Amino acid sequence: MITESINSISFYKEVAETKNFWTVQRDGGVPTLQNNDGVNTFYVWSSRERVVKIIENEEPFQDCIPLEIPWANFAPKWLAELASQGITFSLNWTGSNNMVWEESADEIRTNMEKYLSRIK
Repeated sequence: MITESINSISFYKEVAETKNFWTVQRDGGVPTLQNNDGVNTFYVWSSRERVVKIIENEEPFQDCIPLEIPWANFAPKWLAELASQGITFSLNWTGSNNMVWEESADEIRTNMEKYLSRIK
């Protein structure tokens, strides 16, 4: 299913332009957190600025640093590995007072291919 919300469009346009995802790193690893349904969630953002804002303002991430992941690495390695572990992805999460917007690895791959094809 291709998500067509304003947030989705903005996220995928930003990532397609830079071809990079951003996440957080702690102690040499990338943390996952459980969502409200108890599912492990991997957080990704479309820009360094967005992830820095989360690190500065959200307690679960305050001991983290930004980590840039090129789509060329994220697609073949990270998506498959995390999906095989049953992990979902939270995209451009903006804070504890906002609803979490989540997608599966397949949705991310489909959406990224769609947006990347538009900028070629």
